[in-house]
Amino acid sequence: MLWRRIDSRRTRRASPVGALWPVMFLAVSSACAGPRAGDREAARTEVVATPAVEPALEPPNQPPNEPAVAPAIEPSVEPANEPAPREPLPFPWPLPPGWIAETIPFPLGFAPSLNYSGLEELRFAPGMFKAESEDFWTYAFVWWLEGEVALDASKLNEELAIYFEGLSAAVEGPDFDAERAKVVSRLAPAPSDDAKRTRWHGTVSSYDAFATHARIELHVEVESFRCEARDRTVAMFLVSPRPPGHTVWTQLAAVGDSFRCSAP
Repeated sequence: MLWRRIDSRRTRRASPVGALWPVMFLAVSSACAGPRAGDREAARTEVVATPAVEPALEPPNQPPNEPAVAPAIEPSVEPANEPAPREPLPFPWPLPPGWIAETIPFPLGFAPSLNYSGLEELRFAPGMFKAESEDFWTYAFVWWLEGEVALDASKLNEELAIYFEGLSAAVEGPDFDAERAKVVSRLAPAPSDDAKRTRWHGTVSSYDAFATHARIELHVEVESFRCEARDRTVAMFLVSPRPPGHTVWTQLAAVGDSFRCSAP
C-alpha cells in the first residue's frame, strides 16, 4: 500500500496479489483445457468395468414425464484478497478519521543509504494523492530510530534529498530522468519552547511523482526528541505544500502532538 507498495517493488518482494495470481491462472487454464488424455483413458476404463445400474426411479409426487429438477448450486466465490492486519506499533499514535496509516521498516527500499535501524510510520491526509484537494501532499511521518541519533539541519537537508529523490525514482520507474526530481532542501533551526526537543523548519523543492508529475514546493517542519525509556530517537516530520498558517497545518500539528513514546 502506498509507500510500502513502492518499497516492496523496489526490493523485489512479491505482493500478496502477485503470489496468488499464478495459482488462479493455473486453475482457470486447467478448467479451459478440459480433461487430459490420461484422464479420458481412465474414465473410459472405469465405464467399461462398471456393472450396469438400474435406472433411478422418479421421485414421488413428481408429475409424469417431467425431468427431475436438480437443486440450485450456489457459485463458489473466491475469498477476497484482503491486506494482512497491521502489526501493533511500538508507540501510541492515533489515526485521524479518513487518514491512512503505513509502516515501513528501515532500511527503506527506495532510500537504502539512510543508514538507520528502526521504522518509518506515516499518516496520509485524505487528499494526499489528489491534486485538486486542499490537503494534497499533506502528511506526517515519524522516524523511530534505535539508539541515540544526532540530527542537525545539514544532515536533515542531505537525508531529505535522498529520501524524496529515491521516492520519485521508485514511483516513476527505471526510464525516468532523475534530473527532473532533483531535491533542494532548505531547513534551518526553529525556536523550541522545550529544551529536550529540537526543531527545524523550511522548504523542500521536490517532485510530485503521484499526480501532477511536476515540481512541487513543500513546507516542512521537523521536531526531534529522545524516548529515553525506550532508547529511541524520534524525528517527526510534518509536510504540506500549503504555507504555514493554512488550516491544514492546524490538523497536521494536532497529528504530530498526538504522538507518544509509550502508553501512559
